Amino acid sequence: MKAWPLLLVMLSASMLLALAAQTPAIHTQPSSKKPYVLVWMCLDICEPGRDEMHINHVRAYRSLLDAVSYEAYILGPGGLLERHPRIAWDVTPEIRDMGLEAWPMIVSSNIQNIRALFDNQDSFIAQAVGIAISKNITGFNIDFEPTGGATHEDAVRYAEFLDRFAAELHKHGFKLSVDVARWSPIWDLDLLARTRVDYIIDMSTYASRDTTFVKYLDRDLEEIPEDKLVVGLCTYNLSSDTLFPDHEVAFRFAKLINRGVERIAIWRTMLPAYWWRYIKLYREAMPIPATLTRVAAVTVTDTATSTVTSTVTRTSLETVTSTTTVTETSVTTVSTTIKATITRLQAHTTTITSTITATSTSTATSTTTLTVSKPSIGALAAAAAIAFIVGALLSYLGSRRT
Repeated sequence: MKAWPLLLVMLSASMLLALAAQTPAIHTQPSSKKPYVLVWMCLDICEPGRDEMHINHVRAYRSLLDAVSYEAYILGPGGLLERHPRIAWDVTPEIRDMGLEAWPMIVSSNIQNIRALFDNQDSFIAQAVGIAISKNITGFNIDFEPTGGATHEDAVRYAEFLDRFAAELHKHGFKLSVDVARWSPIWDLDLLARTRVDYIIDMSTYASRDTTFVKYLDRDLEEIPEDKLVVGLCTYNLSSDTLFPDHEVAFRFAKLINRGVERIAIWRTMLPAYWWRYIKLYREAMPIPATLTRVAAVTVTDTATSTVTSTVTRTSLETVTSTTTVTETSVTTVSTTIKATITRLQAHTTTITSTITATSTSTATSTTTLTVSKPSIGALAAAAAIAFIVGALLSYLGSRRT
């Protein structure tokens, strides 16, 4: 009997095992990251008498939200905390009843009042902690935007104050967020990043142009720690005071998803209906994997035509009767199945008839982490050696018999 054929088989098996040692096995595993969406409410300051409308708007879309920040307090003379004089309704209980985080805002544009606060921190912090305990809030959102006169020294003192304020709030189970941009010296992102502030919300990304939005988005990712970064979005173009069109909103959400941004904050309610479509897409396309060995693209092409007619009648008893007719045709094509479901808010103060036709394309990354694992090369090499020895032995025995 000739043993050479058997020896050849053994040698082939050895080579195959050696090759297998170099071929990675790919496994997918879910990520634990969760997207976070906050919206701001300007309330009576922006739209007097429409607070209830804003609350109903948030309630209609609460399943797509995590948190609400709202105008509530100002920094008065002497750096003391005061209730905002133009806000008549404390919406904190309504926000908490919806199961959402409640972040009342503390605002100031007066550099003298801000400096007085730096000199009177103990009184301010004591006031704020007392309010947080009595109102059962999640935390405060600080929005200091001095219109002039700020210096780098103010930036240093601002960071020191925020660090101390955050530390005191943390002792009582509350949080602190701060709104920043890049047009005032009071915001030193390097200093702020080293504070104990929970979230740094950048308003630079309100940008009127997509190219500017991308520039500041990339700078945020470089300059602000990932666990603190919240990217700000604005529903309208600040230069033209017109709503961003559907395709620009799609572009910005695609960039957020592709770059793995986990938290966004949107100025301001009431959001146009098409924004909720992209918020839903953002929440479904996320979580973004912590590490990616391979990135798969998800492209969403959306064409929608909407006609909305709404009539509201308010009586002397403040009874609201609302009828809304919505006709919507949408086509959503996604390489992984993502369906956008839109809930329409049934509350308006005037009769509105509008038709919106938009086509947009956005791209998101896949939501799985790919990890590469290799079988033990040492074990496979040993198996190959054993196979070769067995083949040689069989060959020898075969030759003896012949």
